Amino acid sequence: MKNRKRARRNAFSLVELVIVIGIMATLAAIVGVNVIKHADEAKVAAAGTQMANLKTAIIGFNSKYGKVPERLDDLVTNPGNVKNWSAALDTQSIPKDPWGNDYIYESKANTNLGFEITSLGRGGLPGGEGLEADIKLSETK
Repeated sequence: MKNRKRARRNAFSLVELVIVIGIMATLAAIVGVNVIKHADEAKVAAAGTQMANLKTAIIGFNSKYGKVPERLDDLVTNPGNVKNWSAALDTQSIPKDPWGNDYIYESKANTNLGFEITSLGRGGLPGGEGLEADIKLSETK
């Protein structure tokens, strides 16, 4: 009988276990929301960095060939209409944005150095607000 009473005193009751599990679930939910929020903010910053790298490559292309590329792919593959072409990026292909989408590139034909690079952001659709908003980098001369 003494062993049984001692065993009960050393164990947790079902109510205590439910309370502890509830507290742990609440803390996990709070931490999870904050981690996801910061992960999206980091992806926005990464997109900005990637677009800045593309901008540098486009400016280098313009310096070498006297025009901006017609497509972003012209930075890594020979467009066929450029003499003495060499890759402006050290990669085999243009990187995708942090959400896995292609960057949208628009060259301004009426200017020597005019272009815009856009990531459609987390939403993957034009427009949006907050973390769903487009991320743009424009350059004009």
